[in-house]
Amino acid sequence: ETCLSYPLDVTSTEFKLVATYGGWEYVILTYELGDPVEPPERPLFITVIEFESVAVVLGNLGIRISLVAYPVVCVQKPFIDNVREQLKNNPEFKGILS
Repeated sequence: ETCLSYPLDVTSTEFKLVATYGGWEYVILTYELGDPVEPPERPLFITVIEFESVAVVLGNLGIRISLVAYPVVCVQKPFIDNVREQLKNNPEFKGILS
């Protein structure tokens, strides 16, 4: 079976930035690709790089896959520093649920 998915075929892509602290995971930022929010309001920058690759077969499943895009993600350091401080010093911090 051949499975093809191209970036333009995807209706939405959401990225979540997750921090782990004290055995818990906190979603500290979500971003939907194509969101019109502009910097400096958005501390997360994403570029999707598209390319062609040779399809490979997954083990004995017989499924052929090709990677045609991957994201490059950058996060502003002051944002990460603030989240780190919140995780360490604010017991009420719940990530995006705060």
